[in-house]
Amino acid sequence: MANKQQLEDALISAHNAGDTEAASVIANEIKSMSAQPVAPLTERLGRQAGLTARYGLEGAGSLVDLLQAPVRGAINMALPANRQLQPVSAGGSLADVLGLPQPQNATERVVGDISRTIAGTGTTMGLGSLTTPTSMAGQGIKTSLTANAPTQLAASVGGGAGSGLTREAGGGQLAQMAGGLAGGITGASFVRPKPTGVSLQELQNAPRDKILKAGQSVGYVALPSQVGAGKTVRAMETVSGKFKAEELASAKNQQVTNNLTRKYLGVADDTPLTTDVFDDLRNSFAEPYREASQLPAGQVSKPTIQMATGQTTTKPIIKSGQQLVEEIKMARDDSRAAWKSFNSGMASNPTEARKIAQLSDKLVDTLENQLDKLAQFNNQPDLVTSLNEARRNIAKVHTVEKATNSVTGTVDAKAIARQVAKKAPITGQLQLIGKFAQAFPKVTKPVSEQPNPFSIYDVAGTSLGVGAANPFLALLPAARVGGRYGVLSKPIQERFVQPQYQSPTDPFVPYMGLLNSREE
Repeated sequence: MANKQQLEDALISAHNAGDTEAASVIANEIKSMSAQPVAPLTERLGRQAGLTARYGLEGAGSLVDLLQAPVRGAINMALPANRQLQPVSAGGSLADVLGLPQPQNATERVVGDISRTIAGTGTTMGLGSLTTPTSMAGQGIKTSLTANAPTQLAASVGGGAGSGLTREAGGGQLAQMAGGLAGGITGASFVRPKPTGVSLQELQNAPRDKILKAGQSVGYVALPSQVGAGKTVRAMETVSGKFKAEELASAKNQQVTNNLTRKYLGVADDTPLTTDVFDDLRNSFAEPYREASQLPAGQVSKPTIQMATGQTTTKPIIKSGQQLVEEIKMARDDSRAAWKSFNSGMASNPTEARKIAQLSDKLVDTLENQLDKLAQFNNQPDLVTSLNEARRNIAKVHTVEKATNSVTGTVDAKAIARQVAKKAPITGQLQLIGKFAQAFPKVTKPVSEQPNPFSIYDVAGTSLGVGAANPFLALLPAARVGGRYGVLSKPIQERFVQPQYQSPTDPFVPYMGLLNSREE
């Protein structure tokens, strides 16, 4: 017995052919069918269960249908047109044998398309997971068919719907394949594949990203373009003006560097970083040296280098504690003066000033070693311990002073970075300063005073906008300034000035939508 959809198609055909008598009979049949009572709930549920079973069998058999297609095609090449083998659904044939119901309208057919693709995908993924291909090609095929199950299923739903709707609209097999492919891609876009790990770039940038996080936690700022942040905040940086943004970022970071340096030295936040302050700090750590100056004369060794052979020999000499402490003080003064001249840019010969400073530092190390020997010679091991502690504290002051401009009182983060690069024993806040300056040199330039927030381009833009009576052009400079301070603000730094990486994912193929096309 024909179903309602088939009768409606016959009515249209009779009407188009002008057969009014047949059309009247068919119309009455449709009317009587519409007047029939609705099937009981149990019958409707049974029909839906049967349809679901059919769709499951047809979907599970789609793999068999796929494998038989090339064989059928090869046989058809040798057969005449009137004897061509037609596609046979393995799952559909089994469903017919079991007497399962057929879909009778467009809705049931499209739902069937979707259900078949879901069942087919599940079957393919299940069978694929049981295989163990040895070749790389085989492993790639297995991965593409079994990876990212949620995304693959979403692609199947979209592919089945796209193929089915195209068929119901009258599309042929090629159109159905195109609709299935488009639907599969659309469905997959709603469920992103899960990442399978971290990208190579993320692994390479891990040390830098760790420094960025630590720096931002204490107030340091970076520009979005320097960390590979998202497109929106990078566009904000572009509008603000790159060079002015770098200048303002350096000024903000300069304050952070100065404050971290004060914490490193253990002084108050408002303490000026001047020569007098450094002298007072050194003096507060110098008590062990005052004690060592009372040591009687004794034998210490002095290393000497034979210039001809390059060999180092030691020569025993006699020195008193007072003599050694005075020599250490003089060598440190020479070092401080040379570094001060070099860092302030006032040296007539910067290369020579730096060389003198480095040689003075080496002399200090030699004399310190002799002082330890003298304390041991006089059986005072505790004094050696106290001297080592004082030496570390005084070295901290000396390291900071070497990197500080005595005129402006600002600490050069890049100078600290050079010490870190040389593996100098720098720890704590000073180490963070150096590492951040290494990672982000463009925003850690020494800045002695707060720069003007406006650039010459801002002023020119405002003038042109006002002169041309163009409010957009006149307001652009304000947007640029707002963009600079916005990018450097704490909320945007913590939320948006963060590296963005594209995590790798396993590939997948939305294949089931392509296999669902058929002629009705």
